[in-house]
Amino acid sequence: LGASSTRFKDLYLGGRVYLDGTGSANHLDDYEEGTWTPTSPNGTLDVQRSNYTKIGRLVNLNCTIRYTTPSTSSNGVQIGGLPFASTANVEFIGTAMLNGQNVTTTSTYSYIYGGSASDVISLYQNQDNASVLAIPYNAFGTNEPVYISIIYTTD
Repeated sequence: LGASSTRFKDLYLGGRVYLDGTGSANHLDDYEEGTWTPTSPNGTLDVQRSNYTKIGRLVNLNCTIRYTTPSTSSNGVQIGGLPFASTANVEFIGTAMLNGQNVTTTSTYSYIYGGSASDVISLYQNQDNASVLAIPYNAFGTNEPVYISIIYTTD
Protein backbone atom coordinates (compact mmCIF):
# COMPACT_ATOMS: atom_id res chain seq x y z
CA LEU A 1 0.00 0.00 0.00
CA GLY A 2 1.30 3.37 -0.92
CA ALA A 3 4.65 4.30 -2.45
CA SER A 4 7.50 6.66 -1.64
CA SER A 5 5.89 9.43 -3.71
CA THR A 6 2.21 8.73 -2.90
CA ARG A 7 0.93 7.77 0.51
CA PHE A 8 -2.38 7.16 2.18
CA LYS A 9 -3.39 9.81 4.69
CA ASP A 10 -5.81 7.73 6.76
CA LEU A 11 -6.54 4.03 6.80
CA TYR A 12 -9.72 2.56 8.26
CA LEU A 13 -10.02 -1.18 8.61
CA GLY A 14 -13.03 -3.26 9.48
CA GLY A 15 -11.04 -6.36 10.41
CA ARG A 16 -7.83 -7.24 12.22
CA VAL A 17 -4.25 -6.09 11.62
CA TYR A 18 -1.47 -8.70 11.43
CA LEU A 19 2.19 -7.75 11.36
CA ASP A 20 4.67 -10.03 9.57
CA GLY A 21 2.44 -13.12 9.50
CA THR A 22 -1.10 -14.36 9.96
CA GLY A 23 -0.78 -16.27 13.24
CA SER A 24 -2.37 -15.13 16.49
CA ALA A 25 1.06 -13.99 17.76
CA ASN A 26 1.18 -11.50 14.85
CA HIS A 27 -2.22 -9.98 15.62
CA LEU A 28 -1.97 -6.35 16.79
CA ASP A 29 -4.76 -6.34 19.36
CA ASP A 30 -4.12 -3.22 21.42
CA TYR A 31 -2.65 0.25 21.03
CA GLU A 32 -3.20 3.15 23.38
CA GLU A 33 -1.55 6.33 24.55
CA GLY A 34 -2.30 8.24 27.69
CA THR A 35 -1.16 9.91 30.86
CA TRP A 36 -0.85 8.43 34.33
CA THR A 37 -0.53 9.79 37.85
CA PRO A 38 2.66 8.85 39.73
CA THR A 39 2.11 8.42 43.47
CA SER A 40 4.44 8.27 46.46
CA PRO A 41 3.78 6.95 49.97
CA ASN A 42 6.24 9.55 51.37
CA GLY A 43 6.56 13.24 50.53
CA THR A 44 4.42 15.28 48.14
CA LEU A 45 4.90 14.86 44.38
CA ASP A 46 4.50 17.47 41.68
CA VAL A 47 4.07 15.68 38.36
CA GLN A 48 5.70 17.72 35.58
CA ARG A 49 4.73 15.25 32.86
CA SER A 50 3.74 11.61 32.66
CA ASN A 51 2.79 9.59 29.62
CA TYR A 52 2.73 6.07 28.32
CA THR A 53 2.29 4.16 25.07
CA LYS A 54 0.98 0.60 25.19
CA ILE A 55 1.32 -1.62 22.12
CA GLY A 56 0.02 -5.11 22.74
CA ARG A 57 1.58 -6.17 26.09
CA LEU A 58 4.54 -3.74 25.87
CA VAL A 59 4.31 -0.51 27.90
CA ASN A 60 6.70 2.41 27.35
CA LEU A 61 6.37 4.82 30.27
CA ASN A 62 8.01 8.20 30.97
CA CYS A 63 7.59 10.87 33.61
CA THR A 64 9.23 13.84 35.26
CA ILE A 65 8.42 14.37 38.93
CA ARG A 66 9.57 16.63 41.75
CA TYR A 67 9.16 16.25 45.48
CA THR A 68 7.66 19.57 46.60
CA THR A 69 7.69 18.32 50.18
CA PRO A 70 10.50 15.79 50.56
CA SER A 71 10.26 13.09 53.19
CA THR A 72 12.74 12.60 56.01
CA SER A 73 12.28 8.84 55.71
CA SER A 74 15.38 6.74 55.08
CA ASN A 75 13.25 4.08 53.36
CA GLY A 76 13.86 3.40 49.67
CA VAL A 77 11.95 5.55 47.18
CA GLN A 78 8.95 3.91 45.58
CA ILE A 79 6.77 5.40 42.86
CA GLY A 80 3.35 3.87 42.36
CA GLY A 81 0.36 4.33 40.13
CA LEU A 82 1.80 2.74 36.97
CA PRO A 83 -1.06 2.54 34.46
CA PHE A 84 -0.70 -1.25 34.13
CA ALA A 85 0.67 -3.85 36.53
CA SER A 86 3.74 -5.69 35.28
CA THR A 87 3.56 -9.27 34.07
CA ALA A 88 3.43 -11.91 36.82
CA ASN A 89 6.79 -13.62 37.45
CA VAL A 90 8.64 -11.04 35.31
CA GLU A 91 10.80 -8.31 36.83
CA PHE A 92 12.15 -5.33 34.89
CA ILE A 93 14.63 -2.49 35.12
CA GLY A 94 14.68 1.02 33.69
CA THR A 95 16.56 4.28 33.94
CA ALA A 96 16.27 7.36 36.10
CA MET A 97 18.15 10.61 36.03
CA LEU A 98 18.29 12.45 39.32
CA ASN A 99 19.06 16.15 39.21
CA GLY A 100 20.45 17.69 42.40
CA GLN A 101 19.71 14.81 44.76
CA ASN A 102 22.22 13.89 47.42
CA VAL A 103 22.59 10.21 46.60
CA THR A 104 26.36 9.61 46.86
CA THR A 105 29.60 11.46 46.49
CA THR A 106 31.15 9.65 43.51
CA SER A 107 30.19 7.76 40.34
CA THR A 108 26.55 7.03 40.96
CA TYR A 109 24.30 5.29 38.47
CA SER A 110 20.56 5.28 39.02
CA TYR A 111 18.29 2.35 38.22
CA ILE A 112 14.63 1.56 38.43
CA TYR A 113 13.44 -1.86 39.52
CA GLY A 114 9.93 -3.16 38.99
CA GLY A 115 8.68 -6.31 40.64
CA SER A 116 6.46 -9.07 39.34
CA ALA A 117 2.72 -8.28 38.98
CA SER A 118 3.22 -4.80 40.45
CA ASP A 119 2.29 -1.21 39.64
CA VAL A 120 5.15 0.15 41.79
CA ILE A 121 8.77 0.89 40.89
CA SER A 122 11.73 1.40 43.24
CA LEU A 123 14.78 3.64 42.71
CA TYR A 124 18.28 2.26 43.28
CA GLN A 125 21.82 3.55 42.94
CA ASN A 126 25.10 1.85 42.17
CA GLN A 127 28.05 3.40 43.99
CA ASP A 128 31.38 3.16 42.20
CA ASN A 129 30.20 0.04 40.37
CA ALA A 130 30.07 -1.84 43.67
CA SER A 131 27.06 -1.83 46.01
CA VAL A 132 23.51 -1.46 44.73
CA LEU A 133 21.47 0.42 47.33
CA ALA A 134 17.94 1.77 47.52
CA ILE A 135 17.83 5.55 47.14
CA PRO A 136 16.24 6.93 50.33
CA TYR A 137 13.49 9.55 50.32
CA ASN A 138 15.66 11.85 52.46
CA ALA A 139 18.19 12.11 49.60
CA PHE A 140 15.78 14.27 47.61
CA GLY A 141 15.85 18.03 47.75
CA THR A 142 12.84 20.26 47.28
CA ASN A 143 11.72 20.67 43.65
CA GLU A 144 14.67 18.76 42.16
CA PRO A 145 13.51 16.85 39.06
CA VAL A 146 13.57 13.09 38.67
CA TYR A 147 13.33 11.78 35.09
CA ILE A 148 12.04 8.21 34.73
CA SER A 149 11.88 6.00 31.65
CA ILE A 150 10.88 2.32 31.65
CA ILE A 151 9.67 -0.32 29.25
CA TYR A 152 7.90 -3.35 30.67
CA THR A 153 5.33 -6.01 29.82
CA THR A 154 1.85 -6.43 31.20
CA ASP A 155 -0.58 -9.36 31.13
